[in-house]
This record gives sequence, structure tokens and C-alpha cells, in this order.
Amino acid sequence: MPFYLSVQKETMKPSAFLFMRRVGAYGPENHQLMDRMKRWIRNHGLWNEQTVILGIPRDNPSLVKAEECRYDVCMIWEKEPAPHGDGVAPGQFSGGLYAVFLLEHTAEAVQAGWSEYRSALSALGYTPDEAKPAMERYQNQLVDRHLCELCVPILP
Repeated sequence: MPFYLSVQKETMKPSAFLFMRRVGAYGPENHQLMDRMKRWIRNHGLWNEQTVILGIPRDNPSLVKAEECRYDVCMIWEKEPAPHGDGVAPGQFSGGLYAVFLLEHTAEAVQAGWSEYRSALSALGYTPDEAKPAMERYQNQLVDRHLCELCVPILP
């Protein structure tokens, strides 16, 4: 049985975002950073039904020392001026072609996604684009239904 409920190809547009970063081994601290970013968003009155949050592991832990791995939690933000401070900075997402796996919003399903997406891509005939990081995407309208997405960059 696959780890995902459905999969589709999506061309994501380049966009601006606000982000918080932590450096260190991937683990429960990433979830703590996500909670911190969500608190910041709510405290600044930016949380609404269109809010999209990305969790982006920037480094491959098999190639980079665990203590040097970067993890970003981002909120898509297209307005000017971009609020920042309290560890939040503006950034840019380059967009591109992605395989988007719809998952149950559980720790087990997300972990299975990270463990199994490469074999799923191969079975689907997709080639990963190693130049860009895969990411978790949390769209409020999906999270409200206990769903989230694993977005993996693929070559055309």
C-alpha cells in the first residue's frame, strides 16, 4: 500500500516567503520550530484560511554533518512590506515542477513519505530534480481535513 492518498504534478510559481531557520540534526526540534513560526504568524495577525506553510530541509544528512543541517519553516507571503524580526526573515522560493503527494497529516504518514518518496517517484516514471529540496506543504484548507502534502521537485 502506498504512503500517499494521491499524487499529481504541479508547476509551482516563484514566490516570496517569510521564514525561520534552525541548524542542527533533523528531529523533534523541527516540529518545535514549526510551532514557533505558527505562533509568530498568529501573533502578527497573519493567520487565515489561505495560509500556506512550508517545511524545507535544506541539506541531505548523508552529505552534510547533522549539526550543520538547515531546516526552514516558511509562510508564503506576497505582500509588501514583508514583516520580519523575532528570527523571521524574508526569502524567495524559485518554483518549478513538483510531484505533490497528498498525505494524512500524521507523524507516521509524513515519515513514511520521506522514507519512500524516491521509490514512488521511480514507480511513477518521475526523475527527482536534485538541485532543489523536497518540502512539506501545509495548506490550511487541507490541514483542517487532517491532510498535508509532500512536494518533491522533478525534472520535466
